Amino acid sequence: MQDFSNEFEQPTNVESTRHDFSKNPLAGKQPIQYASGKLEQVSAKMYFDGKIPHDELLCGFKYYNPETKTKTLLSEFTAFVIGVYYGSFSNGKERGDINYQSNLVADTRTDILHSFYFMRTGDNYEIKTLALGNYKADIAPAIEAEGRGSSYTKVLVAYIKELGEIRAIHLNSTAEAGFVKAIAKSQDIAEHKASLYRIGELASEIWVFKFSGQFEPVIFSTKEAKSVGATVPAQPGAKALFFQPVLQAGVIRQTSEKWRETYNEIAQMQLEFSDYIQSEQNYYFDRLKKGGKEPVSASQVKPPAQPANTDPNFPTADVTSYGESGDNGDDLPF
Repeated sequence: MQDFSNEFEQPTNVESTRHDFSKNPLAGKQPIQYASGKLEQVSAKMYFDGKIPHDELLCGFKYYNPETKTKTLLSEFTAFVIGVYYGSFSNGKERGDINYQSNLVADTRTDILHSFYFMRTGDNYEIKTLALGNYKADIAPAIEAEGRGSSYTKVLVAYIKELGEIRAIHLNSTAEAGFVKAIAKSQDIAEHKASLYRIGELASEIWVFKFSGQFEPVIFSTKEAKSVGATVPAQPGAKALFFQPVLQAGVIRQTSEKWRETYNEIAQMQLEFSDYIQSEQNYYFDRLKKGGKEPVSASQVKPPAQPANTDPNFPTADVTSYGESGDNGDDLPF
């Protein structure tokens, strides 16, 4: 065979990551967070006396707008559930503090989390790893070593109709209680038996939540309380109260002529997001096997703009329930 070795150029050696971080549907999109509008005893009394009108309450679903550098209130929305995931997020309270964040996982007990932060080098931003591995064994100790709380965040990933895109809704305890209450009502079961756990995993139906701008004053149940929800209605004389979102919940199915097109569109989004999460897990598993710490294809990525800090009055303790939620055939009530 003729020797062509002197006619061709040497190929470039490119490391294959087997994962494309640019395909993340949440890339560059600000998470939606819930402000619970906590009122202490004196302010709570004023509220019950009718001296604090609802339009002056500081509660609601908000996201940071990098263009205006302010928080934008999402007063109403319809959220089609893509899935329920978990992540590790810790924003510093002071200007200049490092903000730690992570990828999303379906199960903190078994999946690989990558806790990282952004560092600016010249005109570029580079991802720096704080910890990579299991949440309990690797991530939590690393966060705590930095002097931060280490509880993880439950994240409802959903297609927000009003925004026309997929967003992550970071749930604090007050917001989660509102979603769980809506699930319980739609299934006609007790609140303590309802859960967000696995609501996005049944292929025959897609959950939907509708928020119309309504809130209710609540307090948190005691740890000793049994057979009650995470929150109960607040009464006059409460030492502190929170405002919980009032939501409606239901499902859509492909068998419904009205919802068939929407169902198919959301089901495709669910599949693509699930595939992305699995591809990311495969990538991190390979990185751990090779002893690597930095995600090569994710470096030189500009970080999303973030507000200086989150509301320090949010209850942040995780209230995840790993028990299965009930199953019924309710359709959308709205």
